[in-house]
Amino acid sequence: MSVLEPAPIENCDECGFRWDRYTDEQAVGVYLVAGGLFRGVLDGVDLDLANTRPVAESWSILEYVDHVRASMWIWRFVVDAAATDLGLDLSTGGTRPMDPEVKRFDDVESTVAAMEAESAELFTLLLGLEPEQWDCSSRLTLGAVDQHWIVRHAVHEILHHLHDVGRIRARLGDRVPTQTGSVAQLNISGGGVPKHPVDEAEVTVAGMTGDHHNDRIHHGRGFQALCLYSKDVIETLNAEGHPIYPGAAGENITVEGIDWAALRPGTVMSIGDDVTIELSSYATPCAKNAAWFADRDFRRMLHDTNPGWSRIYATVLGPGRIRSGDQVVVEP
Repeated sequence: MSVLEPAPIENCDECGFRWDRYTDEQAVGVYLVAGGLFRGVLDGVDLDLANTRPVAESWSILEYVDHVRASMWIWRFVVDAAATDLGLDLSTGGTRPMDPEVKRFDDVESTVAAMEAESAELFTLLLGLEPEQWDCSSRLTLGAVDQHWIVRHAVHEILHHLHDVGRIRARLGDRVPTQTGSVAQLNISGGGVPKHPVDEAEVTVAGMTGDHHNDRIHHGRGFQALCLYSKDVIETLNAEGHPIYPGAAGENITVEGIDWAALRPGTVMSIGDDVTIELSSYATPCAKNAAWFADRDFRRMLHDTNPGWSRIYATVLGPGRIRSGDQVVVEP
């Protein structure tokens, strides 16, 4: 049997995925939030639009979601085969051609839930592996892979198709309206909240230079490179009697002049002359944010119960330098 070269390391400028931004533990954790990521991008989507292909050569939104489900099943099979030493050679499989017939789905939520369940099964399988099983190899068309490669590749599939879904929704005319605002404040910290203002900062695919996280498992992953919030929302919360202020809740970029409630994951924004980001998910608040609310109910910022009031994470598509006062353009 011939020796296969290792499968290539993946970095993707289109969706912002960077291989080295994920440890094994961080990557596996993405499988448990995959359903929430897709629900955010698909929030309020029309079922007919979600079943529409933008062009014949591209899947519909829900075909992409189902493709992620199928991919998670395939990777679960490959991991299980390697871990149990079945000795399968999958290097001659090839890629299945795209079905010319549109596959229609009856419900958005059930399609996402099926993908979410398959992702959770992959999480459970990986969590149960012995340390030595992570190094067991498989022979694929792309080359030889082990579980360290597979967990990152599967994350890339999730995040890349999340990007595809957001862009297809915009391409079909269901996009967030273009609008212009500005950077009210830039914020960094050595870890935890609050974050403190700086006049300018370098933005890389890893986030804002000088900013750090205490919890590297649930924060700081590639799709959480930046956290954004609205000064206009903060001022409204102040009027309600809450002592929150820019940077207090841990956002890196406080914007103003933007209709915050109109934003959703999948939206592309430009900041200053160079930086381009894509909103990826609503940020779930934790008890560390309780101090910024008069009643200590930090769920005031939870999207599920209070849509339009949540902070939002973003992936960096185009790095560069940003400054306080820079123009922010939604869907430039």
